[in-house]
Amino acid sequence: LENYNFDGKLRSSWEGTTTGIEGFCGCCNPSHMAILSDGSFVTSEKGIPRVKVYDQTGQFKTVVAGPEKFVDSTVGLDLAVDADDRIYVLDPKKKAVRVFTKKES
Repeated sequence: LENYNFDGKLRSSWEGTTTGIEGFCGCCNPSHMAILSDGSFVTSEKGIPRVKVYDQTGQFKTVVAGPEKFVDSTVGLDLAVDADDRIYVLDPKKKAVRVFTKKES
């Protein structure tokens, strides 16, 4: 993954493959991504329907929604974020846009 500013300058990048929760398996993951206001990456995957967050250097931060949050055989989780860092996930099986927000501590 690479993150560029509006002038085309590379801000950060990272890569890696693993079957663990902190990484991605397969040749085409992550399949969708968005960037939060702090530069963190939000990702979704093919094969295993899950949404995760990584910092700018690719360090795993958290799972936003695991496979248990989606109907079996869900694929194609398009992502978007807004100015308040809400994460929008297009859920094609439920035909809905799901909204995830950070839990207050």
